[in-house]
Amino acid sequence: MNISQLMRGLLGEVQQDGAKALELKIGQIVRGVIVQMLEEQDALVQINGYTVRAKLETVMQPGQTTMLQVQPESAGAQVVLKPVDLPGAALPEETARDLARMLGLPDKKWAHELVRDLKRDGFPLTREAGAALQQAASAMPAGAADEQWMQAAATAFKRGLPMTGATVDALRQTLFGKPAGELLQTLGAQLAELAGGADGELAKQGQAGSAGRQAMPEAAARVQALLAEGEALIRAAFGGAAGGGN
Repeated sequence: MNISQLMRGLLGEVQQDGAKALELKIGQIVRGVIVQMLEEQDALVQINGYTVRAKLETVMQPGQTTMLQVQPESAGAQVVLKPVDLPGAALPEETARDLARMLGLPDKKWAHELVRDLKRDGFPLTREAGAALQQAASAMPAGAADEQWMQAAATAFKRGLPMTGATVDALRQTLFGKPAGELLQTLGAQLAELAGGADGELAKQGQAGSAGRQAMPEAAARVQALLAEGEALIRAAFGGAAGGGN
């Protein structure tokens, strides 16, 4: 027996044991990772921790992850699988959990919904996608809500933005922070209070009429005018209601 025959024998045993342990049923949809393509569209496929030898209806690349449906041609030790593209909303809970785990996300409901959202929008759930999300997760500051942070990270991934802490934090503020108009109003009020306090302090020091006394209110007035212009632009952009991304 040569090496090729020996390998085929070993692979046949792997397939028989794996398929038996998995108890695959006709029509069942499973998540598979292509380990190796063999001859005549046969492939080694890892399914739920087991490696089986199966015939694929489509040639795929090693390392590719996809959803596979067991075809009626499957019989005994022969497994025939066909790649299927499920909409995100149609992903079974167990499948969503497996995909979330593959992407390095926690086993939580929001992570499952994030996976469904990516799938629904047509983004391939590859190792590259998992690496990008994990990069964003590593930049999450202490005390941040992981759900909001990772949803912002997914938004950055969809838009092809850098998966840096600064980018994700800016998107998180846009998606979940206070409306921009409210922030501008708060900043304007704080600025007016600061200017008034500085003006009163200068007056107490007997510097009435000095350039220093006039400089702070004038600067504050200019900044407040800019804030007002910014708020007006936001109101126009959001149809008359100043707000952020909420």
